[in-house]
Amino acid sequence: MSGRPPVSVIVPFAGPRGHLERLLSALEELTLGEHDEVLVALNRAMPEIASPPGRTQLIRTIGLRSPGFARNRAAAAARGEWLVFIDADTHPAPSLLADLFTPGPSADTAVLAGAIRDV
Repeated sequence: MSGRPPVSVIVPFAGPRGHLERLLSALEELTLGEHDEVLVALNRAMPEIASPPGRTQLIRTIGLRSPGFARNRAAAAARGEWLVFIDADTHPAPSLLADLFTPGPSADTAVLAGAIRDV
């Protein structure tokens, strides 16, 4: 996935532990570039949860229990040039980043949007 800028995938999460485990499993399927990262913003207390191995990081948010607050906290910690926001109840295709960034956006592009398939 060379030739494109680094991407930070951001997912707010406030559900039960079992849903978090399913989410982390789905995120492990994403095809990431060398400098990409995945940030899951935990928007509820889960003291027994440790960050999983690999490039997925758990960001603990303190404050409002809202998806927007969690997204903003994770975005503040992100290192990618592009931020890709997905919801915790989705199952992204492994090729999500390649699908969004092939071909790459022009220099004056500020926002990209992908399709959602309801199942």
